[in-house]
Amino acid sequence: MFNRQAENALVARHMRWFYRRCPSTTDQPSLVARRYAESLLRVHEAGRISVNEDLFPDRWHHSGRYDVALAADDLVDPVKRTSLVTDTLLVSHGGRGTPHQLISPIASEEPPLLMADGRGDWHPLDPRPSQRPEDQIYMLVPDRAELGRWLLDAKPLLRQGLAWYLPTYTCRGRWYDHRLATELDYLVKDRRVIDLTGADPLKLELMRNVLTVEVPHVAGTDLNTFAKIVTGEFDAFRDFREYLREELLELHLAADAVDSARQIELVATRIRRQVGEWTARMKDARRGRAWGTTGAGLGTTAAALSLVSGADLPVLLAGMGFATPFLVQGMLAQRQMRHLKDEGWFLVWSFQRQTRTL
Repeated sequence: MFNRQAENALVARHMRWFYRRCPSTTDQPSLVARRYAESLLRVHEAGRISVNEDLFPDRWHHSGRYDVALAADDLVDPVKRTSLVTDTLLVSHGGRGTPHQLISPIASEEPPLLMADGRGDWHPLDPRPSQRPEDQIYMLVPDRAELGRWLLDAKPLLRQGLAWYLPTYTCRGRWYDHRLATELDYLVKDRRVIDLTGADPLKLELMRNVLTVEVPHVAGTDLNTFAKIVTGEFDAFRDFREYLREELLELHLAADAVDSARQIELVATRIRRQVGEWTARMKDARRGRAWGTTGAGLGTTAAALSLVSGADLPVLLAGMGFATPFLVQGMLAQRQMRHLKDEGWFLVWSFQRQTRTL
C-alpha cells in the first residue's frame, strides 16, 4: 500500500480519482491517454472549458509547487533523473505531435463526478464525440499509445503527487477558453525550470551559475519499478526535497543580497554537501526491502543549478525549444505577465544527457 501522504495533495487527489475510473487493462493505452486528457477538463455553465482549476496556477489558488520540464522528447527519462530535486514534476510535449479528438464536454443535470475542489460544480463529459466540426476538442501528442503506457507505468508517482502530464489542448467553436493552461503558466507561478536539452548552461551569458553537482537517481530499471521504489522510499526522498526547498528560498534572497556572490556560494556549498550525503544514503538504501529485491542500480547525472532573470526568460525558453522569444512574449502578454523583469529570479536545473553508474 502506498504512503497516504502526498507531495502535492491536489495532484494526488485528482490522479487517484482518475485511476479509479480509467480503463484497468494495459492493452488499451491509447484509451487511457484519451481519458486522462478528458479528465483534466472542466465545464463552465456557459459551455466553455478550462483545465481543472484546482490544478490551474493563478493568484487566487495555490495548487502546489511545480518543476516544469518543457517540451520533453522522452517522458520516462525526465522523471527518473530529476526525482531527487523536484517537488512535483510537470512534463509535457510542448504542443508537438498530431491532434487526437477528445469527447465533447457538456453542461449536465447529472450529479457531478469530479469533486476535487469540494464545491461540487464539476460536470461529466459527453461520452459521444462531437459531430459538429466547430465544437471539437483535440489533444496534441506525438504518440497517444506511448503516453498511455507512461501513465500506466508512472501510476504510483502520479498517485503520490510527485509527477503529472499536462496535455496540450486545441479547441474550436464554443468550447474555446483562454484558460486552457500551458507549461508557461505553471513555470511563471513557481519559477522553477527543468532543462533536459543537455546544453551547457555555463555557455549562456544570461545564466548565473550557482553550482554543478552529480545528482543521484535510481537506475537500471523500468519506469514502473522505479516508481514503486521512489514511492516506497517516499518519506526519505521527501526529507531531502524539504531541505532543498528551504535552500532554494535562501538562494532567492542571496541573489539580491549586497554580497550576493558570497551568499550564493554558501548556499551552493550546503547543497553540494547534502547531495553527497544523500548519495551515500541511496547506496545503503539499495540493500533495503523496497529497492534491493528489484535489481535496480544507482546512477548519477551531472546537473547545474542556475539563476535567470525574468527579463531573460523568453530567450531561455527559446533555447530550450519551447517557442521563439517573440512568441513567448506574446503568450506572456496574453496572460497579463508582461512585467516578469520586475519579479526576481527563475531557478533552472540543467541536466546533462549522460549518466554514470555507481
